[in-house]
Amino acid sequence: MALVRCPKCGKRFDPRRGRSLPFCSERCRLMDLDAWLSEENSLPIPREEEEEEERTTEAEDNDEE
Repeated sequence: MALVRCPKCGKRFDPRRGRSLPFCSERCRLMDLDAWLSEENSLPIPREEEEEEERTTEAEDNDEE
């Protein structure tokens, strides 16, 4: 079977032996999770949705006053 590359560290490993797929180790898996939880990683929001969300938040803030 072909070796795969860990998306976090780039190390090549045998996926049949990996218990933390797609990562090579539990350490790389946890480092990736930390990056998402600390917002170092994020998914892009299309501009239209972002503007609509800002308008909704502003309207809610005005209603509370």
